[in-house]
Amino acid sequence: PNPNPNPNPNPNPNPKPYQVLTKLIIAGELACRPGDTGLRTITADVIMIRYTGKFECGSAAAPHTGGLKLDISYGERLISVQYDKDRGTGGELKLFGAPKTPSWTRLAATAAAGATQLALQVPSGSAFTWAVGDRIVIAPSGFDQNEAEERTITAVTVDGAGATLTLDSGLSSAHEVLSETYGANGAGVNLRPEVTVLTRSIVMKGTPTNTQYPMPQCPYAPMP
Repeated sequence: PNPNPNPNPNPNPNPKPYQVLTKLIIAGELACRPGDTGLRTITADVIMIRYTGKFECGSAAAPHTGGLKLDISYGERLISVQYDKDRGTGGELKLFGAPKTPSWTRLAATAAAGATQLALQVPSGSAFTWAVGDRIVIAPSGFDQNEAEERTITAVTVDGAGATLTLDSGLSSAHEVLSETYGANGAGVNLRPEVTVLTRSIVMKGTPTNTQYPMPQCPYAPMP
């Protein structure tokens, strides 16, 4: 009998919950399983699709029903799709996740600092597929780009007047809806901050960084 019940003579004392590939080279076809509703993660230094390769997940007619995360935040951090000029053929990368409709919209009313709800414009008859748990970002209404804010949706209400989102925490800044009139003919401009949904079912993740490059304030901003 084998006195060592562990078949691995050098077990890893600190196993990771995932396996990091050095290189994933696709020369044939790699595809997501139709009907799969789980989250699949590929973590690699390099993902290379050769000129004979295909990496497909869903299609325009039938988007992938599950989640896919391509994590290339290690090593060389590269996704490469090769093309062979002599053969006139190249690799294919086709990823179709569940659509978010609309991808972005605008505030229907001013959201004050501290507010935990947003009123959004939704055209009558249009689909609205944002859901609880989705991450959103609200654009600033002033000159300071740092007033853009990310929040998580905790409740969604949709009616004929638009959509109302409940947020996981109050807003740090006000996001104002303004109307301006210009010129002798009184042309009106409706100024509404944009709101977009960040959550996607297919994600490509690069290297995280805490580096921020300071941007000068808009030269047309009012002086304090």
